[in-house]
Formats: sequence, C-alpha cells, structure tokens
Amino acid sequence: MLFTEFDNMLASYRAGGAQASESHGTLIGLYCTHSQGAIDDWLRTLAEDTDLAGSSADGELRTAATKLTATLDSDDLSFELLLPDDDTPLSARVAALASWCQGYLYGLAQGGLKQFEGLPGDCEEILKDLVELTKATVEDDSESSEHDFFELSEYVRVGVQLIYEELVELGGSAPSSH
Repeated sequence: MLFTEFDNMLASYRAGGAQASESHGTLIGLYCTHSQGAIDDWLRTLAEDTDLAGSSADGELRTAATKLTATLDSDDLSFELLLPDDDTPLSARVAALASWCQGYLYGLAQGGLKQFEGLPGDCEEILKDLVELTKATVEDDSESSEHDFFELSEYVRVGVQLIYEELVELGGSAPSSH
C-alpha cells in the first residue's frame, strides 16, 4: 500500500489528526507486541478521534491494516514504512519519519512494552535510537541529507523487522514486564 493511498483513506474518514506515517507506526507497534488483537486496538485508537464505529471505514481500514501487517510476516522482507514519496520535500519526509517512530513507540507502549531493558539482541539499542529519531529535523536539503534520510529510514525499517522477529521468538508477544 502506498503512503498517499493510506493517507487519503484516513483523511476520507476524518480519522482525527492521524497522519498516515504516525498511524502506520502505531499499527506496526501494536502488531509487534500482540499480533492477535493489534488491528482491533488500532481501530479503537483511531475511533477515539472520529466516528468510525460501524461505518464502512472500519471494514476498509481493517482490510488495509491486515495487508500492512502481513508484510512483517512475509519471507520476502516486503515490510516498508509508509512515508511520503521522494517528490515530497525532504523536511516533510523527515518529519514523517519522526512521526512514524513516535507512532511506533506509542503502539509498543499501548501493546504492553513499557521498558526496553532486557529485550533480546539489539532491540534495546534500536528502540533507543528510535526515541532519538522522534526529534529528527533537516538542517539542509543537500544530496548528503537525502542519502542520510535514506540510510535512517532503512535502519528503521530493518530494525523494526528485527524487533518483530525477536518478539515473536519470545512467544508471539512482548512480555508486559519489559
């Protein structure tokens, strides 16, 4: 699913101030902690800001969420962050990446992951990096900044995939005590 398509879907249902990137991050964070109820929890979060209950939005958003979360389970590593395309100014893409990270961390917390200490592998370090990325801004629009953005977004994408796989190995969900 493309960023614009998801953003338009959220906007058409007036899903509060939900930006596509932040909302996708929240969905993925919830899915990483407890895949079984993640989509329902995500829809409840969206419904807090709008009147989605019982509308056609619920079904369409559920279908989109199912497709988006399925990429984490895919063997082809097709998981992608929903961020604006390369035609969007770099400052807006960096802001979207920061919002994605913020949404992801919020989703993890809503799913029960309250602390990073004691997580397996590199999870703790990656999550601390994501906290720092919520503050990301652009100092210039140079070619090296474009490259840095690509590297950061790829780091987040691969890091989130790794966190998901580590949490699945812990038993399918993140332990609440972490």
